[in-house]
Amino acid sequence: MPNVNAQFIDKIVKKAEKASERAIERKIERKAQKETEKAMDSILNPKKKRKKKKKSKTIISSGGNTDRKSEVATDKEIIGTSPIQINRKYDFVPGDKILVQDDFSKEFEGDLPKNWNTNGGGSIVTFGVDKERWFEINSGNDIFYIPDVVLPQEYTIEFDFAVADLSDRDALFSGFVVMLSANNKLGKKYNGWWNQNLYKGNGEPYAFFRFSLNQYKYKNEGVHIGNSYGLDNSIDVSLKNTILEQPHISIAVNKNRFRVWVNDQKIADIPRFIEEMDVLKYLKFNLKKLKQGRVFIKDLKITEGGVDLRQQLLNEGKYTSNGILFNSGSATLKLQSYGIIKQVSQVLQRDTTMKLKITGHTDADGNEADNLTLSKARAIAVKKTLVEVYGIAANRLVTEGKGETTPVADNTSSKGKAQNRRVEFTTY
Repeated sequence: MPNVNAQFIDKIVKKAEKASERAIERKIERKAQKETEKAMDSILNPKKKRKKKKKSKTIISSGGNTDRKSEVATDKEIIGTSPIQINRKYDFVPGDKILVQDDFSKEFEGDLPKNWNTNGGGSIVTFGVDKERWFEINSGNDIFYIPDVVLPQEYTIEFDFAVADLSDRDALFSGFVVMLSANNKLGKKYNGWWNQNLYKGNGEPYAFFRFSLNQYKYKNEGVHIGNSYGLDNSIDVSLKNTILEQPHISIAVNKNRFRVWVNDQKIADIPRFIEEMDVLKYLKFNLKKLKQGRVFIKDLKITEGGVDLRQQLLNEGKYTSNGILFNSGSATLKLQSYGIIKQVSQVLQRDTTMKLKITGHTDADGNEADNLTLSKARAIAVKKTLVEVYGIAANRLVTEGKGETTPVADNTSSKGKAQNRRVEFTTY
């Protein structure tokens, strides 16, 4: 019996040891699995770990609108941030009357935008961290994309641009062209080389600005600018670094004068590029020799210009701009806003006795309380830029926000919302 009991106890001890070992192994496996999942998550979602809510921030609720996801800084936080780093020479100023505001928010994914014509194809797609809407224009050769707009004598064109999945052949030969034309036809086939006769089959006169897509993979080839009157020029400018970061393209036409910016870099300023007034009335985007790559454009904005905001501020004591833009749902200024703010600073520097009230307005997306907070923060962001970037004394500027309470257009269309999102400068 003692031997039997001893053997029985030994078996129980061994079973207990094995059970304990299995429990430890399972715990180690679970811990290893969690660590592996955490590591994979940090690789697949590198920004997720860094997102922390700060008490000094007000979260803009969606209010049923998924566009409002960003945080809006409070007045105290905006004032305490470091000076903004921008190119002080940047002088692009958008027109003051919106002709086209196409963010594709009212379009269905997979469809071609209804206000465009093309001899190829394309569709609305959503991608990126912020799930933004882009118009993907199909690869091909001699493909034209024409928005429905008639251009006046003075206007500005803005859009964001992106390229993906270029093949080696695409990178060697493909190009993207912004063309001003005397007609809105889709064009004819041409020999395909970048030369003076590029658009002979597409109607004359014409003018164009083109950059080669090989900058995305290989050497930089600058940009090419030409027109049907004899101008044919390649401009040696380095775009390689900016082109990789979804550049913002800005074009200003003031009667004969033609200027182009890529981000905050002005790359062309031609005094007599447009030879005849009231002739080049149509905008065309053109793809050349793109076999497999993907090309996208976003936030096309065309505005009519002609009003010098500096003279209006000096003469009338008031100026309203919907060209001061911010990231959606936030008080972070977009690049294209700085040209306007720079001109405001020039007025204040010229008239040292002038004081300005800066008033922010929003569209009606989201709820009213959040929009009021947002409009106040945006007005303060403009003041901060005038003070920290352009050296205007802070005691010459006051701010207020009115949110969505004083619309100047409807809030049901992209164009109407863009008109309501504005900043007013008023002397006091």
